[in-house]
Amino acid sequence: MKKLILCAFTFTLLGGALYAQEEASLETFDKCNNWARQYCQAGAHEDAVNAELLRLKNAGIPITLERIKMLSQKIKPATLNQPEQE
Repeated sequence: MKKLILCAFTFTLLGGALYAQEEASLETFDKCNNWARQYCQAGAHEDAVNAELLRLKNAGIPITLERIKMLSQKIKPATLNQPEQE
């Protein structure tokens, strides 16, 4: 009986781990702008920096204040608002 319970528990645990893979999202302190800091211009610049931070987080790279500052300076807000020229 113990083996049956242990086996069922193991399969439940492993099955739950497989289906529990959630899509990662940025926490409040991982975002470019929050109540404690304002590194990005609101709008397209903030969205672009947050998208890059999310990509880094999904790749397993830790999000630090230095990385947020560097990305907010690297991604220029002027280039994001320009309409495409034909």
